[in-house]
Amino acid sequence: MKTVELITDPDCPNVEATRTQLRRALAALDLPVEWQEWDRASPDAPAHALRYGSPTVLVNGRDVAGDGTEADANCCRVYADADGGLQGAPSVEAIKAALLRD
Repeated sequence: MKTVELITDPDCPNVEATRTQLRRALAALDLPVEWQEWDRASPDAPAHALRYGSPTVLVNGRDVAGDGTEADANCCRVYADADGGLQGAPSVEAIKAALLRD
């Protein structure tokens, strides 16, 4: 069973796009469309969630972007797209690759 986590900040504008990408990736692989979501501002957030910007998707504790980007402060995170540009959510392909890898 894969452990999928979404780490967010409450005011991050890219959270819903990331949820959409997660749903698409999980559905494409015929996996349950479910994950644990952590709000970095919540006192219930685990320590590891505080090390990442928002939004971050972890599969089995590993960042789907594979770049090891960590930040000890509230920050928006960006991801490289296939054309070398930047986007606010990880791609479906990156999430699927992480799900298949782990």
